Amino acid sequence: MRRVFCILVEQRRLDHDAVLRALLAKRVPALIAALEARKEAQRVEGLRRAVRVVLESRGIAIPEAAAGGIAACTDPATLDGWLHRAVSDAIEPLLRDISAFRPR
Repeated sequence: MRRVFCILVEQRRLDHDAVLRALLAKRVPALIAALEARKEAQRVEGLRRAVRVVLESRGIAIPEAAAGGIAACTDPATLDGWLHRAVSDAIEPLLRDISAFRPR
């Protein structure tokens, strides 16, 4: 079914937006789950970027290990905590914590 749908959209026999609106109106579980996952991934990436931007704006060179910790983290609460600390805390302890981060 998915392959047929993709072919029809590619051949412009179906209006992609109209199909998407119809699927959303029907609350198709797979589509809703995919949209929620995408939204969460965008939130996580925004928090990662915010941590990097705040550190850089404070003139902090982000060590490779800390950059890896930021990139590996997918937990919004952890990233949010790092962001708050990046704004106001001493940098060395924060960079140590980020560098030591290991995904669960």
